[in-house]
Amino acid sequence: MAAASLSHVPRAREREAIAIHTRFAAIWATGDIVPETENLTTHLASLLLSSPSPPPNTLRILDLCTGTGCIPLLLYSLLTSRIPSLHLCGVDISAGATSLANKNLSHSISTSQLPRNAREQISFVRDNIFAAGANAWNQSKWDILISNPPYISPTSFNSTTTRSVRNYEPRSALVPSSTPSPKSRVAEVDAGDTFYPRLFEIAEQVSARVLLVEVGDLEQAFRVVAMVAGKRERVWAGCEIWRDWPAGNGEGGAEGFKVGGYGVRMRGEGNGRAVLAWKGDGGRMLGM
Repeated sequence: MAAASLSHVPRAREREAIAIHTRFAAIWATGDIVPETENLTTHLASLLLSSPSPPPNTLRILDLCTGTGCIPLLLYSLLTSRIPSLHLCGVDISAGATSLANKNLSHSISTSQLPRNAREQISFVRDNIFAAGANAWNQSKWDILISNPPYISPTSFNSTTTRSVRNYEPRSALVPSSTPSPKSRVAEVDAGDTFYPRLFEIAEQVSARVLLVEVGDLEQAFRVVAMVAGKRERVWAGCEIWRDWPAGNGEGGAEGFKVGGYGVRMRGEGNGRAVLAWKGDGGRMLGM
């Protein structure tokens, strides 16, 4: 799953986000957008495949706020040769996003980047994750929940987000709605953190053993870790912060600290980019 070539994307010179133009959006090509999401996805797959425990025969992965579906497609391509029964579901509120995700799946199969049976193992669903209704995806059990949710506060969107992202990416994919469902306990969170309490709720609901959520920076990562540590019942056995390049061993790769009784390790190099939490045999599955 190589990144798209800029030579085939004329408007890239105008700083438009590359995934908007490529029929097969390989997360992001080079340019203004550095492929941190691809690094996180690849590192998660690497942990699953390199764990001292053999990879499971069956693995179910739920991707919320899936967008163009690149995370499930990339994970499938990395894991399918070692995990015989692999099932991935991407959920997004946008009809345009799920349509593009399905087109990316079809294109990946038609160009032999993914096998034909990928269509039976990967699905994309349009739904609002804040809605209270029961649906097939939230009434099933999933081993891993991943999400790159809207995490940019309105203030940051207007002041620090690059022009290529502001002008061409849907605002709803970047900035959380100011009116989430009252069912979710999000009243006291930062404006950019609206989705995280709900993601933790869903992770518990679907019995996920591993949760990986992307964040905007290290400050936000600390706030998400505090949500893990602040639960009355110790739901999660442990958590980590991953930097932009979690496989790196440079400065900051071995940092550790405590939050609410949790020993939290910070992996890799670069800015804070994701929070990983695990419970049950999720730690064993990742080789923790």
